Amino acid sequence: MHVIRAQQVFDGGRFLGPGDVVLDRSSIVSVNAPTEYAADVGVEDLGEVTVLPGLVDAHQHVSWDCSTDIVGWHELHDDEALLERARTNARQSLAAGITTVRDLGGRG
Repeated sequence: MHVIRAQQVFDGGRFLGPGDVVLDRSSIVSVNAPTEYAADVGVEDLGEVTVLPGLVDAHQHVSWDCSTDIVGWHELHDDEALLERARTNARQSLAAGITTVRDLGGRG
């Protein structure tokens, strides 16, 4: 289990005040007021930020490189390179608060 703590939690309709977003692997288990947790639970305190748990991006091309010749880039690179590009792009999405992505147009 992992906890993300923020000064403000927004649920899409209202601000809830200080809160903890509790994660079990890649799933949000709960959103609640800050509390104490067992010693083995990692708490990542983001400080004075607002979080919006669970944004969804329903149209991404995860393995694309955003160059001017996307198809050419795909043709020149093997599956391992595309996988690495997808990992990088997925990490960037996660850092932006997107927790669910629908990939469109990946090779294979």
